[in-house]
Amino acid sequence: MNYDFLSFYTVFIFGLIIGSFLNVVISRLPNNMNIDSNKSESKTNGDSVFAGTIWWGRSKCPHCNAVISIKHNIPVLSYILLKGKCSDCQNKISIQYLIVELLTAVCFCFLFYISTNIAQLTFIVIFSAFLISLTMIDINKMILPDQLTLPLLWIGLLANTDSLFINLEHAVMGAVVGYSVLWSVFWLFKLLTGRNGMGYGDFKLLAALGAWLGWQSIPSILLVASITGIIYGVFMRVKTNLIKNEFAFGPFLAIAGWVYMITKINDDFSFPHFSLIF
Repeated sequence: MNYDFLSFYTVFIFGLIIGSFLNVVISRLPNNMNIDSNKSESKTNGDSVFAGTIWWGRSKCPHCNAVISIKHNIPVLSYILLKGKCSDCQNKISIQYLIVELLTAVCFCFLFYISTNIAQLTFIVIFSAFLISLTMIDINKMILPDQLTLPLLWIGLLANTDSLFINLEHAVMGAVVGYSVLWSVFWLFKLLTGRNGMGYGDFKLLAALGAWLGWQSIPSILLVASITGIIYGVFMRVKTNLIKNEFAFGPFLAIAGWVYMITKINDDFSFPHFSLIF
């Protein structure tokens, strides 16, 4: 790949633009869904969400509902110039918008740096964009929408029809194993406690990661996601007392899956494998 300054600058700007769109998805998608009581399924109101307001419609202030002008909708720059406040009502705008835009841009530049060909770069950019959206939605709403997890799974299988990351047989088995493992944990926990330990969205996200990375990745992803999730849960309970009964597990799966992907395409990185605990 060409690593000159102009290339990185172009990728960074492209990342900011995509990050701005991801903010739209993160904000609007959950508001256009009906979620059942156990958060296991997601349903849209009427037509598909992707045929509706996510693709068009002006952004509005979440406080006063004022339409945000184009000059106030420039990624990062507008947030800084407006000091993180709405130009109309002066209420604070969530820093999430700035974080997602910068995270996406930096992530894309990093992927551009480590990728070996355009096909690989294209797919891991898509992979990363889906995971950023899913992570933020799960943090905010405790849901992993089918409208994101299922396309992520199918795109993973599509990428591996030519063995881009793993051969197709392992990709299909990865999807099956990923879903089955967490499905089994869910029902075992429910039989023992009578409570739901997680939502079905977690099954689908792990199935999607398996479709991208193969069944061999599942134990390692689960190990890292579980350890980091436990550490986070203990820290939040002890330090802030914010967590009582549950917290989003999807972000930990997403981070573990993304890091596993990076180690798979770049030999300079290593991933803690499940076998290391034996």
